[in-house]
Amino acid sequence: MPLGAANLRFAFAQGAPDNLVLCLTGIGPETAPESLAAVAEVFISNAIPLCLVLEGDAPLSPAMEIAADLARREPGLVELVAGYAPGEASERYFQMLAAGALRRHLSDLAEVGAPEGEPLVARSVFTRGKGDGVDFPAFRSAGFHALLALGGDGGAARLSSIGRQQIVYSGGVELDLKTGVDAAIARAEALVQAAGNGLLALRVPSGAAPEAALLAGFESVAARLREAMDRGSRRCTRPIDLVLRLSAQPPAGLAIVLKPESENALQPGGVIAGLIGELDRNGLPYTLVRDEVQGTGASAYCVAADTQLGATEAIPPCVLDMTGAGVSETDPFHVVLFEGGAATGPYLGQDARLWIPLLRGRDLARLSPDALATASDHAILVTAGDVPTELDRTALALSLARLRDRGAAQFFPVADLADNLVAPAPILGRFQSARMRRHSDPPQSGRLAALERDRLRDDAALAWRFFARHSNEKTGMGAGTVQKSGSSLISFQQATLWDLGSQVQGIVAAREIGLIDTEEAGAGITAIFDHVPVQTIDGLRLPPLFLATDSGVALRRGFDLCDSARMLIALASARDAGLVSEAYASEFFESWDIAATLRDGRPFDHKGGGWVEAFQNHCTPYVRRGLAGWGIEVASPYPQPDGGDNADFCMRLLHSVAFIGHYATEPLLLEATELGHSAASRCLGEVLFDAQISSFETTGRLKCVSEISLHEAPWFTYQGLRVDLPGEQGWVIKAPNPDPAYATDAFRASVEAISAKAAYLWAAHYPHPYSQRLVSLVREKARVEGSGFSVGVFTGSGEPVPGYTDINTNGVILSAIAYQLRNRG
Repeated sequence: MPLGAANLRFAFAQGAPDNLVLCLTGIGPETAPESLAAVAEVFISNAIPLCLVLEGDAPLSPAMEIAADLARREPGLVELVAGYAPGEASERYFQMLAAGALRRHLSDLAEVGAPEGEPLVARSVFTRGKGDGVDFPAFRSAGFHALLALGGDGGAARLSSIGRQQIVYSGGVELDLKTGVDAAIARAEALVQAAGNGLLALRVPSGAAPEAALLAGFESVAARLREAMDRGSRRCTRPIDLVLRLSAQPPAGLAIVLKPESENALQPGGVIAGLIGELDRNGLPYTLVRDEVQGTGASAYCVAADTQLGATEAIPPCVLDMTGAGVSETDPFHVVLFEGGAATGPYLGQDARLWIPLLRGRDLARLSPDALATASDHAILVTAGDVPTELDRTALALSLARLRDRGAAQFFPVADLADNLVAPAPILGRFQSARMRRHSDPPQSGRLAALERDRLRDDAALAWRFFARHSNEKTGMGAGTVQKSGSSLISFQQATLWDLGSQVQGIVAAREIGLIDTEEAGAGITAIFDHVPVQTIDGLRLPPLFLATDSGVALRRGFDLCDSARMLIALASARDAGLVSEAYASEFFESWDIAATLRDGRPFDHKGGGWVEAFQNHCTPYVRRGLAGWGIEVASPYPQPDGGDNADFCMRLLHSVAFIGHYATEPLLLEATELGHSAASRCLGEVLFDAQISSFETTGRLKCVSEISLHEAPWFTYQGLRVDLPGEQGWVIKAPNPDPAYATDAFRASVEAISAKAAYLWAAHYPHPYSQRLVSLVREKARVEGSGFSVGVFTGSGEPVPGYTDINTNGVILSAIAYQLRNRG
């Protein structure tokens, strides 16, 4: 325990003097070592605790090495603190990455001149600006416990507890004596005399050793601090001491990891079995490294990096990788134990895994209990060779128990230590869950069984009946929606270009499946495009928002780029399938001024009488890929993959998605069906697929989310997932109508539905027992004989949206079935 920590706790409890934290700042590559040594010695010689703030991301400098030497020489007075300048990214995951980068940068310094048994680990962070832009609970994953946030008007500092065993100490003032010694001394004295806690930062002069007058200024400040300490009006302290005072639990987290060399070591009389008995007697948790984890409760174990997991084996959360080189990007584990030594701290890597350093059991003898505790968060790897005798095993268990009993450390199983270190981050959790399922419960490839092929062809024939029965003979356009009322059918003859794009794709699919011939398909598609009206908006030739499907007349003035792009993607599909000519497709495309609606590549719609930007939209990446085929470049709100489809890209993508809002099956899997999977659609598909299955596993209720029409007001809802909310909180049901009646829990429960078209899309791209269950439900419940499929099945009642079918549902089902027959038939 750091010097004075026990007295500090007692003093706090008795109403001790106000705290004052003193920092020397500006220590970096430009700082002369002799300058830092001279200034620091002024305060050390007066027994004044101080922090040395190491700033910048440059390689180690002589001054930084001097700082490390001072911290080792005066462990009760000097604390090393990491300087940090917040970046632009405020999301928790990126803050964790920044903290990890800071920890790895400091680990090199911790090794410089470190004698055995005396690791040097910085556990505090210094930043300017009141902590703005710092999500400090995220820094716990890298072993940081205290944040010094310099900012405000120079008044009293505020001390608060945050996160898990963390504090924030904010306020104070930073002084540079080189700009005026007398003024700086006066300001420092005012801070010392003021009521309340204080934070005083003094910049270390760069260049050579400070001149006599400047050094005298530091001595004057030190004298005033020493005087205040002696008369009991101030207690100069360090951040780590404040952590020990305010934390309800010990700061350091440790995990005991046992690695048997063989199964014999776990049998009665075995070395590891004997150690387990000692740990159990002392109430110390541990984690075993196993070669086989099937049926053993995998979450309680780790595996070695070279373990070959079978397809049916449970997958543990962590892997033991001594070199740090045996874990691939695609491995399922979300915790890596690596040999880092006592001076290394944990960190979250760009592979979205928590890396926890290991101490070897053979090293424990040379590490004092204090050194082990101040090494912060680690795992301790013990093998049979480390504790060969019963006396060794008893001594190890007792020494670790004493460390716990005197409040110097907490012990966890590895999985629980990771949970304790990583601040709640729903996006990270969803990504890790999807990555785990990719191995534990992946989609099932292979050819379709003959019976399922026949069923899919029957389903396609039913979906085609919608178009055969409800398409206008003149325009070729299908009815937007059809409602069954008793023995009659009511057709609503209006649609968007999105709807018509689904119909065209459905016709292309019907011809591929063999439901119609090439001549019929081509005639139907040509009729549709021939009857799409063109309006003029600000001199631009553009299609309307809505049109009448029985006449091709525009019903609502305006323009939607997403809908229009879907129509052009469908036109490209028809062209590529040989159903319209290249010349016809080009002539149609050139009849619209699509490119002119973009501004610096960003999409705009025309709605409500004016142009509105439509960039931050989950349809934009679909538009981007589709219009690229027509020579139009569109910017995307999604990041572009850099170096492959990896964890870092997927995590950046998920944060961009969260910024926009909830997403669903469409247009995600429409893109995959019509244009092929992209890195983005693959990542988002895996996360949404896993989230749907996880919800079913938790609640017993099927999830299959997409936009869906309704047979009554408000007639339409968007149903999807917000990745930035945990568990069931992430599911969103939103009506475009702002009426408060459509924003209640009761309404959402009444309209939550399993989308029929989404079920077939999941079956096409993620063949899995869950997807098949969705399709089987739709087959059983959602058939509208002679008119295709109902739009979906209500989750609560298990009954279909009654007799309500539409152009979108049946067109997409045809496309999804054609895709599945093509790739798995």
